Amino acid sequence: MKESLVQWTLLQNLDFLSKQLNFEIASKRGQEITTDYGKIDFILENSNKKQLVVELETILNTKDKLTYCFSQILNYKNVSFAPQTEYCILYADETNLKSRNEIAAFSRDNGIIEKTYSINDVKKLYTNTV
Repeated sequence: MKESLVQWTLLQNLDFLSKQLNFEIASKRGQEITTDYGKIDFILENSNKKQLVVELETILNTKDKLTYCFSQILNYKNVSFAPQTEYCILYADETNLKSRNEIAAFSRDNGIIEKTYSINDVKKLYTNTV
């Protein structure tokens, strides 16, 4: 499943996305936001105006994909649209264990939130959404 389709499906199903992120979404503040530091996939906000900048990925099983993802999310830490902003990598459960461990270590070391979703669950949501 392409990342753009995953993103569309997740943003059409904010209750599901909220559970995956463990973040109570009050609103979507933006998507595909171009900045000097790259294109942010989407930004969510809770009722306390805390924002979550999300780097969405599908399966991260190659070194190149991991490097790009890590670079992007670190760049996004230069961008803040609200005083309370956190940064998150949201990627597919289907990512292999070695990569998952690398993502966990990177996230812990850099103060990044790490969350996952199932591509199969997103496919089911997509089918029910269209």
